[in-house]
Amino acid sequence: MIAISKTPTINPELAFTRSFFRRNWLILGLALLAGLALGSQAMAKGILAGGLIAIASFYWLNRSLKKLLGPTSTGSKFFMQLLSMLKLVIIALILLLLIMNFNLDPIGILIGLSIVVVNVFYVVIKSIFTGDLT
Repeated sequence: MIAISKTPTINPELAFTRSFFRRNWLILGLALLAGLALGSQAMAKGILAGGLIAIASFYWLNRSLKKLLGPTSTGSKFFMQLLSMLKLVIIALILLLLIMNFNLDPIGILIGLSIVVVNVFYVVIKSIFTGDLT
């Protein structure tokens, strides 16, 4: 007798990506709560703004790399490099406009921009001790 499983198997790469993106939001939420509890409102707004920029930038990078390196690769290296430079200019302009027009703490913005870096460190340290990337 052959058993048919109704539970779909999830690609490990997809599971890692999903958990990484979810953890970005969790870390941003924790940093935002800490900023509200320990800092000022300007600090919390800076953390939120920097975190949203970092997460959006990382999502954009993930999507671009999938297009460039995926099985149905439709992108070119030159176009990817050009978009990366354009993304840096856009992020710089957004940060400039946010700092000039809103009451945001620059330290809070730096903390927010570090959300993805904290997540990467978490994954590395966890994989060292457990051998599991998810």
